[in-house]
Amino acid sequence: MSSSPLDRAVDIISAAPQSARALQIYALMSTLALKRGGCLYKLDKLRDWDPADRQLAYQLMELMAVDEPGTNWDDAMTSATNAIRGGA
Repeated sequence: MSSSPLDRAVDIISAAPQSARALQIYALMSTLALKRGGCLYKLDKLRDWDPADRQLAYQLMELMAVDEPGTNWDDAMTSATNAIRGGA
């Protein structure tokens, strides 16, 4: 598995794009990518995530906080979106 949080998220989504796990991670990524959206994600949803996925969520939030989504984020979102839509 890849070491980057974005790569790990895309790997999870690509492995089972219609799973609840993939859709939750995709929803978080999509929300974090929206600059004008104010990063609106209902954080109490994280209670339903397993500890490893919560750690991934925290890493994605930290990545967004310290380095605004740029090319790597955009590439990851494109890959994740393609997987969700069945194109990966």
